[in-house]
Amino acid sequence: MLDIMKNGENAMRAFETALRLQTANMGNMSTTGYKSLKYSFKTVFNKVINTGSAGTLQQGGTNPHQEGSSVALANIAIDFSQGELGTGNMMDAAIQGNGLFIVSPDNGTTFLYTRAGNFQLNDTGELLDNSGRNVYGYKYAGNSEFDTTKIEPIVIKNTANAGWQFEGTRGILVEDFALSAKGLEAGIPLYQVALTDFPNKSALIQHDGSTYKATPAAGIPFEPAPPLYNGMGQVMSQSVEKSNVFFIGETVDAMEIQRAMSASLTAVKIASQQIENIIQQLGT
Repeated sequence: MLDIMKNGENAMRAFETALRLQTANMGNMSTTGYKSLKYSFKTVFNKVINTGSAGTLQQGGTNPHQEGSSVALANIAIDFSQGELGTGNMMDAAIQGNGLFIVSPDNGTTFLYTRAGNFQLNDTGELLDNSGRNVYGYKYAGNSEFDTTKIEPIVIKNTANAGWQFEGTRGILVEDFALSAKGLEAGIPLYQVALTDFPNKSALIQHDGSTYKATPAAGIPFEPAPPLYNGMGQVMSQSVEKSNVFFIGETVDAMEIQRAMSASLTAVKIASQQIENIIQQLGT
């Protein structure tokens, strides 16, 4: 009976964590650039009484005597599948394909990574993410070229006229954006946004403001590159990438977890009642 209660307790812990993950996913359905968390289960504490007996040419053997097992979470990973693109503001940008924007809260001492491209310019012309961190890119070097030898915080002097190249896919910030939007001029290039990626980005750690921290499991980040280079995706101007949470799927999964929790709780209650009955009988 105590084994039943222990197995039930382990199952409840696993299902509770799974439900917590689904709650986080559904709560971030409208969060720009959010990537859902996916999980899987595994069996634990397999109990085998005996392994059975061998068969002969004339008849089979006896089956192993095993009493089942409990359950635990096997894996939790970030699902980086593409989210749907929606219309954004003038300074918004969305990645379509591989890659992550590079941001820093402390002038490059530490870097964070994000798919949320809802950016804005502050009073001093710094391009910031939705939590006030600097966005990094390549400065224009002239002759239609950008200095890709180093990334630096994007800082624009004339903020009133700046914007992403209209209908561009290369993540280029230009001056005279209004003329570019009307198709009258290409706009004066200022910066090109930098992207990076990881060998195993599903192992990144979630951080605040839809950013991610690097981990040893994620591997060393790739050398930053402009959009459409070295396997990086496109950067769509005046767009945002929506959350990739699938509401119906999350709801169905949550209902299945709820049923599994109820079943485990029922087994624990039955075992608890039996133990209580035994104690009462011993006391009479």
